[in-house]
Amino acid sequence: MAAGTSVAGRPYALTRDLPPAPLPAWLFQPLRPATPRPAPAHATRVPADRRGAYLAAAIRRQVGYVAAACDGDRNNALYRAALGQLVAGGALPRPGSPLLGQRDRH
Repeated sequence: MAAGTSVAGRPYALTRDLPPAPLPAWLFQPLRPATPRPAPAHATRVPADRRGAYLAAAIRRQVGYVAAACDGDRNNALYRAALGQLVAGGALPRPGSPLLGQRDRH
């Protein structure tokens, strides 16, 4: 209840001016967001040749970027890593390529 509130057509009146009681844990605990569990790691096999060494280095670099991302920016880091993989795989054109519209260039 607060100032200006009415109950059954009558204005609410303060009878005792006391500080609010503490919120019981059973009430606020369900409102607290759950701590996300990290996803299980999966091994990625790459060829043991020069191309494989390049791929392994690229993967380690992307994992490092995502791992170093601050709370609240990890999803963005994952998104950028995924877009990089799509560009590298040829599924998306590189930024600035003639396949992108003028407004899409960065």
